[in-house]
Amino acid sequence: MRAAVLENIRLDSRTAVLISLMKTCHLSNTVFTSEELPEVRSRIQAIANGELVSKAVSEIIATAQAAMITAISTSAASSSSSSSNQ
Repeated sequence: MRAAVLENIRLDSRTAVLISLMKTCHLSNTVFTSEELPEVRSRIQAIANGELVSKAVSEIIATAQAAMITAISTSAASSSSSSSNQ
């Protein structure tokens, strides 16, 4: 993945999806050094914007986050309700 971004090589769809996922999850700083980040941000952005799959990745993450929030809220409400009945 580093080579794909740093060396500006042609990407296959799998690598493009991984780079889009890395961007969506804010993990660029774990893959690239602080010195490399200014250089690679525009390439990562271009890959994420240019890849149709990146929209799907973002939607999947948003859906998963919404599901987790719903599950946590439901669990908290249920727990609160059962403890007030005692």
